[in-house]
Amino acid sequence: MLTPSIIKKAWQPIMLTTAWMFAGIGAFLTYSVELSSTYSLGQNVAAAAQSLVAILFGLIILAMSGSKKISTANLVKGGVVLFVLGVALYFAYLYLEANWTCPYARDRRLIVGETFTPALTEFLEQQKRAFSCDLVLDFAGDTTQMFAFSELLFRFLMLGFVYVLTWFVLATLIICIGVGLSNGSKQPNAPETEKAGT
Repeated sequence: MLTPSIIKKAWQPIMLTTAWMFAGIGAFLTYSVELSSTYSLGQNVAAAAQSLVAILFGLIILAMSGSKKISTANLVKGGVVLFVLGVALYFAYLYLEANWTCPYARDRRLIVGETFTPALTEFLEQQKRAFSCDLVLDFAGDTTQMFAFSELLFRFLMLGFVYVLTWFVLATLIICIGVGLSNGSKQPNAPETEKAGT
């Protein structure tokens, strides 16, 4: 019978591994983006990423445990593909973050767009200046008063999607490495098992 204690015992190592990944890799892959100073949604994206990675992590382990042993060659091929994909997603995230956000406060960046609101257009005409990230401070970080809300929301969601996808790829890569190391550690014992059976 499936009891809460059994579920907790099976789920605990998955959560510990997920926490370890976010603590180690999170040093260079953080989500410090907010939609606006009036919308604090960035923490929700980071929390959702950790929860989704933990769930997907558990599902992948469950699927792999019920299947036949994956050869080391296939694990290496899959690992290489995941590594390349992870690097591509990581730099895509950095590129989008650099081009779609502006620094606002310490470790905090706000989404900016290209479609100016009438308020921002009027402000630029009065000040006779072009847009720069410094203007975000003039509007107290309320970027929804500066750009079309639909554009800001799209960019925020896209950045969040790339962030979560990057974490999922990295988690899958770590699983591949772990399974590969596990297979390698078990191979030397195979001859002894065969001798014992003869």
